[in-house]
Amino acid sequence: MNNNSIYLWSSFLIVGLVTFILRGSFIVAGKRLSLPDEMKKYLSYAPSAALASIIGPELFMPQGKLVLLSGETLAAFIAMGSVFVFKKNWVPFVIGLICLLAFNA
Repeated sequence: MNNNSIYLWSSFLIVGLVTFILRGSFIVAGKRLSLPDEMKKYLSYAPSAALASIIGPELFMPQGKLVLLSGETLAAFIAMGSVFVFKKNWVPFVIGLICLLAFNA
């Protein structure tokens, strides 16, 4: 094994251990350790922020160049707008797919 392999596998091991310890601490502590209500409120936004950080760059920078208006972005904006209009969860999904297919055809 060369030095790059050792650094790679040791970083995998360290990140895995840190993740295991952090996640395991909540399971082991159980009800004895409780997060403050303010922190729970802010942590409720984490899944949305993580999803936006994954989708955003791919949506607005498909080949590394900023693209503000394309078929994908237009479909995304229409789907986001339909979330405020329709109360059913599946309707914006279907509208977004129809727009994506129509704009990229």
